[in-house]
Amino acid sequence: MKFNRKLIFCLSISTLVGCGGGSSSQAPTANSNLPTPIPTPAPTPAPPTTVGTPPSGSCSTNSQLIYILSVLSDNVTLEASGADNIADHDLNTAWTSDEANASFTLDLSENYKVDSIRIAWRNGEQTQHNFTLTGSADNTGFYDIATLQSTGSINLPEVYDIDDTNLRYLKLETNFTSATNAGISEVFVIGCPLDGTAVEAPSNFSLSALNLNPDVPPGENFDLLTWGLDNPQDNDNNGRSDRVSERDLDNGFENEFFYTGDDGGMVFNAPIYAPKTSTNTSYARTELREMLRRGNTSISTQGQNENNWVLGYQPEVTQPIGGRGGHLSATMAVNYVARTGENFQLGRFIIGQIHAGDDEPIRLYYRKRPEHKTGYIYFAHEINGGDEILKMVYGPEYGDFSNQPNFTSEPSVGFGLDEVFSYEIIQEGARIDVLIRKGGLSDPIVGHQFIDMNEVNSGYDVQDEWMYFKAGAYTGNNSGNPDEYFQATFYQLINTHPAN
Repeated sequence: MKFNRKLIFCLSISTLVGCGGGSSSQAPTANSNLPTPIPTPAPTPAPPTTVGTPPSGSCSTNSQLIYILSVLSDNVTLEASGADNIADHDLNTAWTSDEANASFTLDLSENYKVDSIRIAWRNGEQTQHNFTLTGSADNTGFYDIATLQSTGSINLPEVYDIDDTNLRYLKLETNFTSATNAGISEVFVIGCPLDGTAVEAPSNFSLSALNLNPDVPPGENFDLLTWGLDNPQDNDNNGRSDRVSERDLDNGFENEFFYTGDDGGMVFNAPIYAPKTSTNTSYARTELREMLRRGNTSISTQGQNENNWVLGYQPEVTQPIGGRGGHLSATMAVNYVARTGENFQLGRFIIGQIHAGDDEPIRLYYRKRPEHKTGYIYFAHEINGGDEILKMVYGPEYGDFSNQPNFTSEPSVGFGLDEVFSYEIIQEGARIDVLIRKGGLSDPIVGHQFIDMNEVNSGYDVQDEWMYFKAGAYTGNNSGNPDEYFQATFYQLINTHPAN
């Protein structure tokens, strides 16, 4: 049966810091135990003679991800690897060139002050690249910005901070050879508009294209055989919330807290006062828990096994596991957030996680105060057995890594209720990256942030640790009125893992 509740959607967009994707294969070596050496980078291309004058002006808003209007390539590109791939919001495509001194120019459509770029290099863990950046107001006279070098150690976007530079056109020149199979998967530009108005990223999201049926339970619209549900009821009277099995979900389970909405979406309704999953948690939830065993109950839900996976930088394991690293993608809208409670708990709840045996390498939050129209998205990274590190993904500028953001003034950027947005949690190597898109999973990336677990000494690179994804509505409020709740509707939910 279907339970009707008022739906309220919510969206949110973010500041960017690094993102990633892509994979590669290496030719076999005589001794596979020896590390593959990083090739010496090609000579740095000579920067052009400085000409032209930067546009004048200053910013009145915070830096955000800039929407790139178009990409112009100055070189012949390899087949199916055109310059548009640099800014197509798809980390699986790339621009490659068969020119030694390859270059392209980004048209930002308006004048911006740029302070940072992020580049995801194709096969970036194999080769270092020297490159130069120049800017222009009119695409004719270019002035020098910086000469830089990639690390040659990662496929995910690398961050390159530059001196604040006013420009409309940004040109990158680097050295490629077709033999290296090198290229660029995506470029993000960070800055603020000089006239105070940024070009808004378009969205072509169509709910009807997903073919969701409002007259069937969630298990008929979504592949739920790879999930269990933490349901905020205690029907067996054991003092904890019930776990609905993956097979029951696949066979059509629904109730007043988990059901198909009028638009075909999968609705999570989480009351703030309800049975909890354990005595160690402070908050109730209606939340899916990843189950890679797909109904095979001979496999335990816990431990390093085929039901769970390991982080990309953990030590090798010998027993079968669910994968190494992972990618969680969701399209959703926030429908309602609790409007009462303690100030530090107002409007916040968790919409996605990477969960370890005890701690949480990523908790992805949406937060909107009751007096605001707009909410924002941030994450908490929990050190193994230690403190948290907080980072804004899409929302106002925020530099306090130790405390959760709680803006009392209306956020300058973000998503309001009933707006559709997508998030992606990507775990590769020692990195966890979060992408936020405006609309569906093929719409523009508007926010990105990451944590490097090696850099912050997270402590998850140990032999016996194990992981699983979670998605839904995990409340962050236990002080509101008795009838308060959080609600979210999911329209897409995809979890994948590379083989170990």
